[in-house]
Amino acid sequence: MKPWIYAFDFDGTFVSSKHPQPAIELADFLSNSDENDYWGINTGRNFNFLYQDLEKLSLTVEPDFIIAREREIYFKDANGWTKDTQAWEICLDKHLELLEKGSAFFARAKNWLEKNTQATWEFEDDYLQGVVGKTHEEILAFIEWIKQDIAGQDLERILHYEYNTIYLRFGHAGFNKGQALKEVIRKLNGCVTQTIVAGDAANDLTMLNREVAHHIIAPSNACDYVKQQVLDHGGWVSHLEASHGVMDGLKGLKLVK
Repeated sequence: MKPWIYAFDFDGTFVSSKHPQPAIELADFLSNSDENDYWGINTGRNFNFLYQDLEKLSLTVEPDFIIAREREIYFKDANGWTKDTQAWEICLDKHLELLEKGSAFFARAKNWLEKNTQATWEFEDDYLQGVVGKTHEEILAFIEWIKQDIAGQDLERILHYEYNTIYLRFGHAGFNKGQALKEVIRKLNGCVTQTIVAGDAANDLTMLNREVAHHIIAPSNACDYVKQQVLDHGGWVSHLEASHGVMDGLKGLKLVK
């Protein structure tokens, strides 16, 4: 029998500023789920930043997997957390290819940002990862500039970006939350018909579709375009926020009693 796999965005979905602790009912559900099922977090945060906050939640059961920076896969085992180095090496190679092929674009982007915004470049592991804006409006304006700058170019096929509020992260088009979760499902011998996902923001869109999971949830605090995509894919848009909305969605989709 195939396992059930649950994947939740973290900020705004599993927890939020109004709900810094996950809903007790959801935490209990995860604690008491079948030992053959798996749950995890799919986030734009880096692993260490996420794990620090996970520890503060004092959950009775830890996630079985974490997808960090929308593309790095970690699995929990008897010795702690292990990074899926094979998947990461492929992803890193593609990211470095993107940086090389897009060097002229990134130079133009840096120049545009310096002239038009107060945003800063974000580096991790000595590689350019993305941009941190002062405001959400700066990020939206930058996205419009990107679209115009690369329109009709070869770079348009491989340049991908995820964004959430003031954060934008660059990546190769083949690596995002949806693709990473597909790899997790494959590694755990799962299937899309028994996968549940929940998210609230633009960087969740790639996993909030039926090619990745047949059971899709958005809490009430999700962006309007996220809610619309969830509805378009037959999912559940809750009237409750964050993890309370996730639990409401699990009930609404009749995945729990």
